[in-house]
Amino acid sequence: MTATVTAAGTAMLGDLAARWAADADTARLDAAVAARRTAVATLRNLLREMTKLAAKYRTADDLASAAEAELNTRNADAESAAGRLSDAVQQLSDDMERWAAALTGPAPEPALRQRWLEQVTTESIAASPRQVLQQLLMRDWLTPAVDPRTTRVAQLRTEAEQQQSAATAADREADELAMHGDPVPPAPAGWTRRPRPPFPSADGAPLWRLVDPADGVERDVLDQVEAALTAAGLLDAWVTVDGVYTAGRDGTDVVATSLPAAAGPALSTVLVPAGDSGPLTATITAILDGIGFTPAGQPHANAVAVALDGRWQTPAAAGQAGPAEHGAELIGAAARAAARQRRITELHELAEQHRARADDANQAADTLVDEIAALRARAEQAPSDGDVVAAALALTAANRERDTAQRKHVALAGKADAARQVWETATADATAHALEHRLPNSDEHLDAVTEALDNAAAAIGRLRLAGQGRDSAEQASAAAESKTTESEAQLDAGVEAEQTAAAEAALLDERATEAEKAVARGDQELFDRAAELDRESDALKSAIAASHRDGLALAGAAATAQSDWEQRCREQTTAEQDRAAAVVSWWIPVDAGLAAARNLPEPCGRTIDDALQQARTAIADLRPASWPATRTGREDRVRQVTARLFAGPYTELQTSLEAKGGRAVHAAEADDARPLPEITMVVEASGKQLTPAAAIAHLDDQIAKLSATHDEKLHQMYAQILSSTFINHLRDRLKRVLSLLSTVNDVLERHPTGANRTTLRLRRHPRNEQQAGYKILRALESGSFESDAAQEQLQAFLIERLQQVQEAGLPGVDDWTDRLATLLDYRDWFDVVCEFRVGTAPDPKWKPLTKQVHAVDSGGGKVVTLMQPLLATLVALYSDNPAGPRPLWLDEAFEGVDPNNRAIMLRMLCDFDLDFLLAGPGALVAAAQVPAAAIWTITRAPAPLPGVDLSLMLWAGNALQVVPVADTAAPLLATPRPAEQDGPDLLSTLTADLGATGSEEMR
Repeated sequence: MTATVTAAGTAMLGDLAARWAADADTARLDAAVAARRTAVATLRNLLREMTKLAAKYRTADDLASAAEAELNTRNADAESAAGRLSDAVQQLSDDMERWAAALTGPAPEPALRQRWLEQVTTESIAASPRQVLQQLLMRDWLTPAVDPRTTRVAQLRTEAEQQQSAATAADREADELAMHGDPVPPAPAGWTRRPRPPFPSADGAPLWRLVDPADGVERDVLDQVEAALTAAGLLDAWVTVDGVYTAGRDGTDVVATSLPAAAGPALSTVLVPAGDSGPLTATITAILDGIGFTPAGQPHANAVAVALDGRWQTPAAAGQAGPAEHGAELIGAAARAAARQRRITELHELAEQHRARADDANQAADTLVDEIAALRARAEQAPSDGDVVAAALALTAANRERDTAQRKHVALAGKADAARQVWETATADATAHALEHRLPNSDEHLDAVTEALDNAAAAIGRLRLAGQGRDSAEQASAAAESKTTESEAQLDAGVEAEQTAAAEAALLDERATEAEKAVARGDQELFDRAAELDRESDALKSAIAASHRDGLALAGAAATAQSDWEQRCREQTTAEQDRAAAVVSWWIPVDAGLAAARNLPEPCGRTIDDALQQARTAIADLRPASWPATRTGREDRVRQVTARLFAGPYTELQTSLEAKGGRAVHAAEADDARPLPEITMVVEASGKQLTPAAAIAHLDDQIAKLSATHDEKLHQMYAQILSSTFINHLRDRLKRVLSLLSTVNDVLERHPTGANRTTLRLRRHPRNEQQAGYKILRALESGSFESDAAQEQLQAFLIERLQQVQEAGLPGVDDWTDRLATLLDYRDWFDVVCEFRVGTAPDPKWKPLTKQVHAVDSGGGKVVTLMQPLLATLVALYSDNPAGPRPLWLDEAFEGVDPNNRAIMLRMLCDFDLDFLLAGPGALVAAAQVPAAAIWTITRAPAPLPGVDLSLMLWAGNALQVVPVADTAAPLLATPRPAEQDGPDLLSTLTADLGATGSEEMR
């Protein structure tokens, strides 16, 4: 107790600690120690916080000083950039004059060049300057010169292609005529004829193919006959074997039918069947005999007849035909050949004419192309305003960086002052806490206080143990008294049990006496049993005699079995010798490493059973499919596998090792000293030969050493990443993302939509399988990244990302770097989702904007709800390049959107500072929400004339003002009239009065 009082005084537990120790009141002593420990811990936390705040103040002060130095540098840079812009404009003016003076052809007018320079100068002071000189040169000088030439080139090329296609078609037609052999008459006009079968054949042929001129027939007679037959519709009529038209066979065709013999001269006096008419000879002969042939100037004597002067007659019509331009072309092989050759010659001549026209057109087009190339070459030699734009962008960037540096200096100076005040406040709090609890204000003295508290706690513990020992002794005494009472009760129970056992013994003695009296009643049963045994003895004697006979038979069988047994012994001896040899052979591959190579269990010993068990395992696990059952088959299979091994994998391995230099693989055949074939490898420059297993082990060892070195390098790299570039870059990008989301959400909050005042906002949610990356971002955002746990979390994250890159097996350093950059892209670690809140709701809360929620909105509300997040995303993309334009082009803009929502969207477009162009049926931007905009009205030319005209109005100050523009379409649409024509022009009146209008708006 005395030690406890002393320790409590040293620990400064209070004036009542001695009384509590005397009363063994350990609970109050423990409470006092705990309170003292809490006060010490609180002071330590205050001291640590004070130290951190002091470091933050020093860091903030250093940053403020650096920002002031950077501001001075940015001011000097801005002044220098302004001078460079002025020099670049002057240099461009000089270069333009030199270029114009060097042109061999017509140069741009001086007034035009001056206007170009003025526009370049105007663009250089714009918020987002861009290169315009090349565009102006193309529009005002090059395009007016090139476009007419380009149009003419296209026309000439088209004409050349058409002429070339016509020449090809003429050659193709000539080739087809040469291949077919016979000319083919044109298809009938006014009706459709069936596809005719090949002719001449048993199916038939046209009449002209089945006849030839008779001997001695003059050419002019043949010309008249062919013309008359053609006019009568008989020349190309189909001739069948039976001379009859059958609908099911002949279909849609004209068939020449047989006629009765003509009275007087017949056509057969002029025409005869062709030599290859075949089965159609009889039919064509009958047809020729049935058609009359009338001399010139005489009347026809037959219903169907042709005359020498070209007259013809059928039962339904009659007339006269003059000969064709080139005479007969179908009747007779000679006429057909001459007609075919004439047509081929004509087609070839026509093709040459088309080709000549195509060459002329191509030459004219080539001349124009050269002129266009010369014009474009002169345009490419024109000076560029790229240096002016670069100087303007540099000035804009310098001014922006100067403004940024100024804002940064003001912000950092304010942060440094705030950090100093926070540090002073923390120092005062720590000092007050130390004075209140009578504690020192340094860690060294607090360690002494903590040690005293530990000693006091130990003394209190010993005091508590002493009290517990006293309580245990009292409890043991009470337990002994209870045991004594229990033993006396057990003794009384034993005496009672002894008396009960004596009574049970007397009862058993009486039952034994009754059993002795009942023995006499069993004698008769014994006599019956003896008679039964006599009967069984007789049966056994008969069985002995039968057994003797069986013994003699078995003796003969035993002699045969003896002989078989001796044979089996000899076979067993041979088998044991083979087994011993097999066991020895089995241990050879096992000793060579078979078990380790194929994951077989190691044997317990070297006995036959051990070898047999391991071999059975090998058969079950390693036996190939379709393994031969015979020894010869197995040996053949082994030879085949060995041959394939040395022809394939062995050769590939040898080639791979030798290609690395100083490495090789060697194979040795089995012999008396080497029972198995052996493969050795050289896997390093030392030239040492190793077995495959040893080579693998050696390479594994090298891999382990290299891996250790690699891990050390990775650890160093992680430390560098954690301390510098990666974290700073990630922190900077995260600040930009948060700032952008905050800006967009502020704009969305200022523009609620609909009657219910629905407000949207964008929130970040972790993406699936990217929880680790999102936690890194949250740690950076909360400022808790300096802790050891956060550092370990980031290191584990980087290790996991690097392992993914390594597992991808990318071949090149660039691919490896690109993959790692993709995995460390913080933008893939989260999704930006949309939430909404209804302003008129009793309890407005943010809810996710799902498809189901969006589907129940009105048409205009749906459009606005979709447009707001899209515009926010567009602004996010444009914010990466503050100096660039911010275009937004919409066709049929705000179709179906009510005026209120339309006003909200227009106000949002202006708040986002978007350069929007809206196309629609009306003047959409003529609204109070738009400060200024240009409205272009497009007027189509009256049909069938092509082209449009434009008119311009300016919206500013909530008023529309018409801006005159040059009427470039009127001269083109005006109808040329003779000079002497007076009076109004109807077309010009229509042009002025008619036109379909649309509108296109540009801001």
